[in-house]
Amino acid sequence: MRQIRDNCANPGRAAFALRELQQHLKHPTTATILSGIALVLTIIDAFGLKDVMSFAPRLIYVLVMVWVTYAIGFLVSQTLGTRLSKSRLSGLAGWLVQGAVAGVFILGAVLGLNLLAFGSVPSGNMTSFALSVIGATMVITVMLQRIHDLGSAPEHGPAILDRLPFDKRGRLLSLSAEDHYTNVRTDKGQNLILMRFSDAVKEAAPVEGYQVHRSHWVSCSGIATVRRSKGRVIVTLSDGTEIPVSRSYLPALQQAGLVPGPRP
Repeated sequence: MRQIRDNCANPGRAAFALRELQQHLKHPTTATILSGIALVLTIIDAFGLKDVMSFAPRLIYVLVMVWVTYAIGFLVSQTLGTRLSKSRLSGLAGWLVQGAVAGVFILGAVLGLNLLAFGSVPSGNMTSFALSVIGATMVITVMLQRIHDLGSAPEHGPAILDRLPFDKRGRLLSLSAEDHYTNVRTDKGQNLILMRFSDAVKEAAPVEGYQVHRSHWVSCSGIATVRRSKGRVIVTLSDGTEIPVSRSYLPALQQAGLVPGPRP
């Protein structure tokens, strides 16, 4: 259930990204594309290994390289890319930062893989090698982001926002039941609407989120932190609002890895 929070607590964000990566890599299309890329790179000997490795071990090496570097890029995109897109480093600047960070981790992975496979790291100018890996990752990141933007159709916002005054229509943070009303909170403020809470939650789609209490629903993108306090679990939204989590709805947050500490 989800995609994607801007400001999750670090442990929860990491757990969320790892779960998303696991599901993504299990998808047949992803596996087929990555394996196909590895096969092509092996056939054309893109890494110049033909003289030191036969085809089978060379294919295994390239497969590991492709899957590991893709996984790193995916995790960086999930944990850092969304935050950058909402900050001053949006657009091209954010993509370059994202690519540079991914490049550093990919460089470490390449060096580690070469150390395991060959017992050494690439010879020659290490600075030049590092800059080439990081630079290539930055270029690839920008290209992929640009292709994604060009190919993405505009997303239709949740129907619940159409019920709000124009000045309150923004990123959906939470829904809270108040008698016969539902308090709709966005990053531009809050507004009471005469509507059953259960119906309001349905109209929050396609925004992903969690019902954390019989009277409260929070969007994934609205979560800033999740903490324990005096035996209770509290969700803090990105605008500072604190919402309690009831025990009956706690398992969903625990399964997502958002709740710190031992289970109650």
